[in-house]
Amino acid sequence: MDINKVKNKENRVFKIYCLKDPFTLKIKYIGVTVSSLNQRLSQHIYDSKNNGTYKRNWIKNLISQNKKPIICLLEYCNYKNWEQKDINYWRGFKELNNDPE
Repeated sequence: MDINKVKNKENRVFKIYCLKDPFTLKIKYIGVTVSSLNQRLSQHIYDSKNNGTYKRNWIKNLISQNKKPIICLLEYCNYKNWEQKDINYWRGFKELNNDPE
């Protein structure tokens, strides 16, 4: 999320969310948005038309199978605490997936 593009960020509700694989229900991505979850998922799907990242290629593959990621709200937060909460979720995600980085 590009925080610099968010207008009135001090008054916005930030949402930490995850994208899950519809076949395995495994979490594949964690993100933050001020948009609705449906809008954010639509943007991920639109962005997947451009190659380049594991996430985009994963979504493109799902779309080719007439599936899409499942988006789930993890937590609401605010301008003052969203970054630390996002970091904490990513750390937990990496630990669950045995990712050393």
